[in-house]
Parts: sequence; structure tokens; C-alpha cells
Amino acid sequence: MWSLGCVLYAFLVGKPPFSNPDVEEIYYKIKRTEYSIPDSISTEAADLIRRLLQPEMNLRISLEEVEFHPFFTPKRVSKMLA
Repeated sequence: MWSLGCVLYAFLVGKPPFSNPDVEEIYYKIKRTEYSIPDSISTEAADLIRRLLQPEMNLRISLEEVEFHPFFTPKRVSKMLA
């Protein structure tokens, strides 16, 4: 689920959530959950990303919960597919 959060972030923002030329710095950012979501990202998308990138695995959103998250409302999905 965490990887899905990284992919969703990259699709919507255009870059990975944790990026740096120094690999050690990337690991540090991941451990500290240091990323920012641009204001241009919808509230629903930002919430889903935050819940997917939750560092505590037992607190992270499940696949079943993702399916019913407000980001994936029928109206939004049909708009994305159009």
C-alpha cells in the first residue's frame, strides 16, 4: 500500500514524494515521512496519499478501504477515464 502511495503521488505531482540525489537522504526522508503535497492536489487525493504513506503499517489504509475512499467516487473516476 505504501508503494501505491508513492506511485499515486508521482502520477499526480509529477515527481516522487521522496527525492534527493543522495540515497541516504532519501532514506532519511522516508523514515521521517518528509514530503509535501502541493496545493494543486485535491483534498481527497491528498488524504489518500497521506493515508497510503502512513509509516505505521498497522495504521495504513487497507486495499479494501482504498476502494471506497472518496478519491475514487464514481463521478471522479468517470471524469478521469473520459
